[in-house]
Amino acid sequence: DFEASIEFFWAPFLVELKVGPGNRRILHLDSIEENARYWRGVDILVFDSAHWWIHTGKWKS
Repeated sequence: DFEASIEFFWAPFLVELKVGPGNRRILHLDSIEENARYWRGVDILVFDSAHWWIHTGKWKS
């Protein structure tokens, strides 16, 4: 027994996406705090970026 658990957390962006003036979406490339609260304290973290390499068309969440 390894006393380990596996969890899956999906987020469209690693960085924060906020709504600005005129309902425009703004990516804050220097901030990950909003999503980071879900994986603080984990021992191993795996990022999967395959979607961005094979994605075609308009982005939808």
